[in-house]
Amino acid sequence: YELSDDTFVQLGVGVGNLQPINEKPVFSPSEGRFFPLAYQHFNILLLCYSEGANATVVYLFQALLWCVFLIGIYKLILLSVSGRGASSWSYVVAVVITLAIAQRTLSYFSVLWTTISIDYLLLVLFSIAYYYALHDGKWWHHVILFIVGAYFTFCIETNIVVPLMVCACSILNLNKSHRTAHKPLYIEMAIIVLLYILLYVILIFPHLSSHYDPAHGENTTFIPDSFNRRVYIPFV
Repeated sequence: YELSDDTFVQLGVGVGNLQPINEKPVFSPSEGRFFPLAYQHFNILLLCYSEGANATVVYLFQALLWCVFLIGIYKLILLSVSGRGASSWSYVVAVVITLAIAQRTLSYFSVLWTTISIDYLLLVLFSIAYYYALHDGKWWHHVILFIVGAYFTFCIETNIVVPLMVCACSILNLNKSHRTAHKPLYIEMAIIVLLYILLYVILIFPHLSSHYDPAHGENTTFIPDSFNRRVYIPFV
């Protein structure tokens, strides 16, 4: 463990305590931080290790999440290249791309650095649920999509852009021939976005006294810092 987000996890499940949703670093009103569900998945470990989960157990858990993530990636690629009528070449393409992504994402599932591992996993599950909700439109597909989308949104502040864009695209497609499939998507995503904004305005905004520094002490603002840093796209 290093002295960063990992430390908070160690001080929680590492000693047998549930990860809180109303304490630092996930809940810091004075700094404008609000991502309460970011570490909640680690609480699963306490079902088997009530006295505390050591680093080895946590890393094994992360490895399990990585495997689930890759299975989801494989399924998503199959759906993307051929729908549900996959041919032999579709499986080959899916395997090759999955192996490439596995190599590029292993490091993120090997440590507890920030929230990126659960973000990746939930984003893949969200994409699969989105496909089925759009093509089949069964009610339970929409329920899964809403739950996964809400969980994903509350894992880090910037994740709200995903339901926001799905909502916007659904509105743009309401006048298309398949508008009935987009209407529930628009409603579900709008609820998630409005819920997050409402909670942020009530719980965080009135208490702001400083701001989170994405440059971590460097004398620069957010946009110049974004351009000055080396951009790394894990899936490429």
